[in-house]
Amino acid sequence: MARLWGAKASDGLTRNRVAAVAFASDGESRKPSCTNCVKRSLWCSLNTTPSPASTPENAAQATVFEPLPGNHAMEECDESAFTLDVQDLQRFHHFCSITSTTFGPTPHVQQFWSITVAQMSFSHPFLLRAILAIGGLHMNHLRQNSSEASGWHKTKATAHWQAAVRLATPRLAAIDAESCDPLFIFAMLSCLQTFALGPQRGNFLLFTDDSEMEWPIFFRGLRTVAEASVLFGMTEPTRPLAFMYGIAKLDLETLPPDEPVTYWGTALRNLRQIMMNEVSGEEERAVYQDALHRLYAGFSAVFGGGDTVGGANSQVVFAWLYHVSENFVERLQARENLALVFFAYFAVLIKQIDGVWMIKGWPDHLIAGIYCALLPATRLWIRWPMERIGWFPPP
Repeated sequence: MARLWGAKASDGLTRNRVAAVAFASDGESRKPSCTNCVKRSLWCSLNTTPSPASTPENAAQATVFEPLPGNHAMEECDESAFTLDVQDLQRFHHFCSITSTTFGPTPHVQQFWSITVAQMSFSHPFLLRAILAIGGLHMNHLRQNSSEASGWHKTKATAHWQAAVRLATPRLAAIDAESCDPLFIFAMLSCLQTFALGPQRGNFLLFTDDSEMEWPIFFRGLRTVAEASVLFGMTEPTRPLAFMYGIAKLDLETLPPDEPVTYWGTALRNLRQIMMNEVSGEEERAVYQDALHRLYAGFSAVFGGGDTVGGANSQVVFAWLYHVSENFVERLQARENLALVFFAYFAVLIKQIDGVWMIKGWPDHLIAGIYCALLPATRLWIRWPMERIGWFPPP
């Protein structure tokens, strides 16, 4: 897995706020709050009234997560009592020496995670806790089929992760130039942590069988921090860590001059025809045309002019989901048939990096969930993604 994710500059920082809203049902008019923030005792950014005098600089500090008043002292007190035990040191060493090598094939990327991020975590406890969580999940993955297999590593990883979220939350509400880099790394690890846990029953990243959707919150948090990084000048080419914000620089708007004659090119042309037949309204058509345009560019970046993988890495693969419009994501979360079909094609891109430990099992899990969510009459629309992923429904 190459470099992870990066930034996207736009004037719409607030569009990354949580979309799932729960309203009071007692008849009294109240401000909305996201159910996930309520569950975690976080002050949701939906429950705030923006100041008319807001500036881009102030907007950079408005994130998906804002802390409930009065919790800071408790968090600092809890963390001051935290000490590393031998098992924690083992998790830290595992992350630096082994897990870091799975994040990319080049020494540059591996050393970034094993040295730079590790050193940064000494000054930022939320990042240290996140490292311990990811390292623990990787250890659990490697030992799941051995005699040492147990839920102990996963349980400890979960505890570290919960502590990391508590510590990072107040800082996400007040991003500045000093905290931007570590918070962006934390946001990347937030997205990866969901994958590292492995496929969960009923959870398909951007839609679920119930109302709990954590991954969209983490992914939007990533975009919020990334957008703040542009305002703080963190993406300037002269900065040593500017490379980690690289996902926004991936061009998913310029298409190749000629459509290559490939299996994936033919499949996307068929998808375009389905879209033209199913979409009638101008606004809806614009949403899907933009998503298809970027999907085509994503396939071109991964496969090039052929049918074999050429440039598959996590930044390229997830760039489509990063850049696609919020309107499209909302349609996907609402399980619109056509949006689900597009998501199935995106799962084909994820399949190209499923050699990475944390991605294993996810392409099959996603396509199975999409298949079940689709209306039976439209399941033929994802036949090509099913074939490319190698998943078929049981007879």
